Amino acid sequence: MSPGEWRPAENGPFANYHTEWGLRRVEVKENLGHIAKSDDVISATKHNLTGKQGDLNIKPYINSKILQLFWKYGERKRMKHFLYTTVACIAFVGVASANEFESELKQLANGKIAEIVSSGEVVSAVKEQNGVTASYDQAKIDELDKTWRAEADAIEQPMIDEVLEKPLSAHLAEIQEGSGGLFTEIFVMDAKGLNVGQSNVTSDFWQGDEAKWQETYSAGKGAVHISDLEQDDSTQIVQSQVSVPVIDPDSGEAIGAVTFGVNVDNL
Repeated sequence: MSPGEWRPAENGPFANYHTEWGLRRVEVKENLGHIAKSDDVISATKHNLTGKQGDLNIKPYINSKILQLFWKYGERKRMKHFLYTTVACIAFVGVASANEFESELKQLANGKIAEIVSSGEVVSAVKEQNGVTASYDQAKIDELDKTWRAEADAIEQPMIDEVLEKPLSAHLAEIQEGSGGLFTEIFVMDAKGLNVGQSNVTSDFWQGDEAKWQETYSAGKGAVHISDLEQDDSTQIVQSQVSVPVIDPDSGEAIGAVTFGVNVDNL
C-alpha cells in the first residue's frame, strides 16, 4: 500500500488513509455524497456556475459538515482540501445533470434552431455529403477521424481547411457571428456522424459515437438532445450543446444532425 492511497476499511463503509509519515485513519461516512448533493451546496454551486446572485462561498457549510465525519485524523489541512475537492466535484455533477435551462433550450431548439436546420443550405449540403460517405465503413471513418485529430495540433491542416472553406461552414459562421453571443459553435453532421460544415474547428471529425448524433439522427423528427452545462476554462462561458436532426423535407426522414453550442447567459 503506497502513501496517500485509499482502500476499503475492514469494517463498514469507510476508508483508510495512509500518509508517508505513518498510518493515520480517517473514516468518512458513506453520506459524503449526500452532503455534496444537499440543497445548500447545489444552490451555491449553481449560482457560481451561472454567475447569478454573485459568487457564493460554500466552504463554511461544507466545512461544518465534513468535520463531523472525522474520527481520527492527522494533517487536517490536507484532508480538508481533499474533501473540499471531492464535494465540489460531486456537487458540480448534480448541477450539470439538472441543467436548469432545459426548458428554454428546448424552446430554442423548436424555434430559431429548427429554422436554421431546415434551411436549404443545410439540407442540400448534408444530402450531397451523404452521397459521398454512404459507402464508408468504420475503418474509413476511423482513419479520417485520426487524420483530423492529428491536424488539430499541427501547423498544416489540409483536411480541416477543406471543411472550413466549404460554403456551409461560411454560412454557419455568419449565423454564429450574428447571434449576439448566443451561439458559441455550430456544426453539421451527415448520416455517418461525420462533419459536413462547422463554424469553428471541432476536436474530432466523427461524432457518430456521441449522444449528440446518436440521440437525434437515430430518433428522427422532433428529437432534441440537450447536454449538461459546461464551463469553458478560458472564457468562463457556461454553455450547453443543443442537437437536433436534419430532416429531408421530401421523405420526412432524418439525414443528419446539427449541434449548437449555446451560451446560457444569453438566453
